[in-house]
Amino acid sequence: MSRRYRLSRRALETLDEKLYNYKDIENAIAVRKVEMEGEKTHYERAGGSSNRISKPVEDLVISWDEDEALRGMYAFRDQVDKLRRKINQDETMTTIFELRWLSATEPSWEEIGDSLFISRAQIYRKRQILLELFDKCCGGVW
Repeated sequence: MSRRYRLSRRALETLDEKLYNYKDIENAIAVRKVEMEGEKTHYERAGGSSNRISKPVEDLVISWDEDEALRGMYAFRDQVDKLRRKINQDETMTTIFELRWLSATEPSWEEIGDSLFISRAQIYRKRQILLELFDKCCGGVW
């Protein structure tokens, strides 16, 4: 993989840890939406007449669109989905991704290599490629 720079060990670990959040992202989005449903909005008033017609559902959807936390969660989900589409043709990479970041057991890289009959050096090269692809999907922030 051609890059102008190489990711440091710490950057690779950070990306690795970040990808663990992917399996719970749908739940986190749903929880945030429920939290926002319970919050009082500035549109709710305790009385008095108004020229404004109340549209609680529309107001809720607008607040979801404006929420920075939800935007960040959606962006993260989209970035990981983009990575998954890129590695979709390589069955080994897809299997590694699913074993590492989607399984409940969270196996180590050595355990993944053993289960796929891949040497330690090969599994760490594939790890490097996966994490660099994810970094590229994120815009090279790390």
